[in-house]
Amino acid sequence: MSLYERVRQAGNAQQSSAPDEDDLLNRLRSQLQEEVSVDKLARLFRENPDHARNEVESACRGIFEGPSWDYIADDTRGRLVAKLLDSIFGFGELEDLLCDEAITEVMVNGPGTVLYERDGKI
Repeated sequence: MSLYERVRQAGNAQQSSAPDEDDLLNRLRSQLQEEVSVDKLARLFRENPDHARNEVESACRGIFEGPSWDYIADDTRGRLVAKLLDSIFGFGELEDLLCDEAITEVMVNGPGTVLYERDGKI
């Protein structure tokens, strides 16, 4: 449990709610863009995709050292980095579906509707 979560549980936290993961992901993405240029990542990815992923992970570790990230739990940080990597190098929200071997078809029917077939059932 993070320090922020313990303070909230004790009833000593300010009334403002903690940002949700989407807000945190957007903040992380913005800070990453200040650290590593898109052109550099594209070049690294062409040359060595693993090195590009390592570069992003390393930059995220540096960003998490900042005081504004102190209250974010390690497991949340891990999820944020995984989502960020999927959005940069993969297929974003679709990545989990595409990696699931039980899913035989993914149908994107607009920005808000995704259907998939698993074990013969949609």
